[in-house]
Amino acid sequence: MTVKQYKAFVIAVEEGSLSKAGEKLGLTQGSVTQLIATLEKELGFSLCSRNKAGIKLTKQGEKLLPLMREIISKEKRLLEVVDAINAKESNIIRLATFSSVAVNWLPSIMKEFSLLYPNIEFDIKDGGYGEILEYVNSGAVDLAFVSLPCSVSGDIIPLLEDRILALVPTSHPLASVDKVPIKAFEKEPVISLASDTDHDSRKVFSMHNVKPNIKYVTGDDYAMIAMVENNLGICIQPELLLNNVSKKVKVMELYPPCNRTIGLVVPLGDFALDIIKKFAKFIEEWVKKNYNR
Repeated sequence: MTVKQYKAFVIAVEEGSLSKAGEKLGLTQGSVTQLIATLEKELGFSLCSRNKAGIKLTKQGEKLLPLMREIISKEKRLLEVVDAINAKESNIIRLATFSSVAVNWLPSIMKEFSLLYPNIEFDIKDGGYGEILEYVNSGAVDLAFVSLPCSVSGDIIPLLEDRILALVPTSHPLASVDKVPIKAFEKEPVISLASDTDHDSRKVFSMHNVKPNIKYVTGDDYAMIAMVENNLGICIQPELLLNNVSKKVKVMELYPPCNRTIGLVVPLGDFALDIIKKFAKFIEEWVKKNYNR
């Protein structure tokens, strides 16, 4: 079995067409068909069915598709490392992050690091926690900001304890109390992020055995805040995200207090390029400098 066969299969599935896969790979449709057929023969089972409607994965194909994607990504990174070794340098840093870090940290971090290394380019992938873990585990990124603890392969650097706070409309009765009890989220209408991006708040609720009364679900942090502003409900958010909250929204401490640990994941040991190690160290020092750690 070869990576070329994996690529033919993966791209055919992604494109939904053998002919389109051929165009992307610079091969004929017949060549793509042959690569997939040979792969299936070597595996001993079918990966997908092909008809006029497109390509449909078998159960075996569904299991192997993410593994083949990972192998393809690893090969790509291997070639990049080889090129970097031969050239003695690499100028692309691939980074995965969630929105609060992307908005409040990364612009300054990248600007300051670029002053030291002006030829550096950044490839940023902004996503939910599930997406970020997938990026890391598949080798699609060199570094990633994560909420700890998490199950990823790599060296993990804890960066900051970030408070989780409550957001309530200023006209809401809860706005007059000292702290918002977490149990209040069982009764009040709650605005929540989609499950893939709502890692921290769901962890908080689970830890305190609270079943939130979720009435609204969105995929955007700032949409949540806007909903609170318009008296649709209450929510919880990490403090890092709350720099410019509307005056119609009151940011309050939770009782009991809650927080998240923001961390950085980098490749294990010698697998990290020199520039990646430098950037990881720079991020660590930047957080210490800006948050008096």
